[in-house]
Amino acid sequence: MKRICFVFSITLLWAASLACSPANNPLPCNQDYNCVSGEKCYQGFCTPADKVPVSNTETTTETTNTPDGGTPDSSAAETAPETTNNPETTPETTPNPVDYPAGPYGADVGEVSINIDLETCADPSKRVSLKQYFKDNGVKVLYLSVHTGWCPSCKSQAQTLEPIYQKYKAKGLMVWNIMTEDANAGGGKITSQYCVAHGAQYKYTFPLLRDEGSALMRKFFDRNAVPLTMLIRTSDMKILYKLSGSIPDRIEGLIATELQ
Repeated sequence: MKRICFVFSITLLWAASLACSPANNPLPCNQDYNCVSGEKCYQGFCTPADKVPVSNTETTTETTNTPDGGTPDSSAAETAPETTNNPETTPETTPNPVDYPAGPYGADVGEVSINIDLETCADPSKRVSLKQYFKDNGVKVLYLSVHTGWCPSCKSQAQTLEPIYQKYKAKGLMVWNIMTEDANAGGGKITSQYCVAHGAQYKYTFPLLRDEGSALMRKFFDRNAVPLTMLIRTSDMKILYKLSGSIPDRIEGLIATELQ
């Protein structure tokens, strides 16, 4: 029995090491869709739904059938607490299939991704979006790697990104490194300066992007588990692969197979 307990404990420790989890600090929000399942946006922070008073529950409207993930109606936005963690996006209620797939959209493998649109760390006034690569003959696969400054597994994965990009970019690979937090676990903050310094140490030549507090990327993964890896095919913008935690050795094989 002692041996069984020991093996079970080692297994749990190994599983926990695959993903980094910050302190369970609430992250800022302005609408329910900024939070993960089971949470509501209450007084400007993601809060477990069972902790939100029924009489004070904020009314929000979520629109998911748009390439940019939808925006709440103006009346709800006016009453929501102000926050600087959400990048402003322009809603597209009538998407043009020529510019981007019309959906329906989802966050699981096999589903069409919303049009992820983020600011670059080097110049916050410049943005990069999935739409730029839709049906781009030069880019066939997008490799999205979401990191924080406090996550050891993220640092290990960061060292692999530029080599993979250099090896496969001529065949149609594009890589994004998306930073969501600095070294303060659970703080929900990432400045442009910190983001630039992070990318400089790895000599990235692909886009380094900023999504403070996982305002957008939390639609795709548990904000308490990084790194996040996603592969997206540009011909139809469908998610080919998604994983929270350290990437497996086979990730390069998946990329190579898709780029054949």
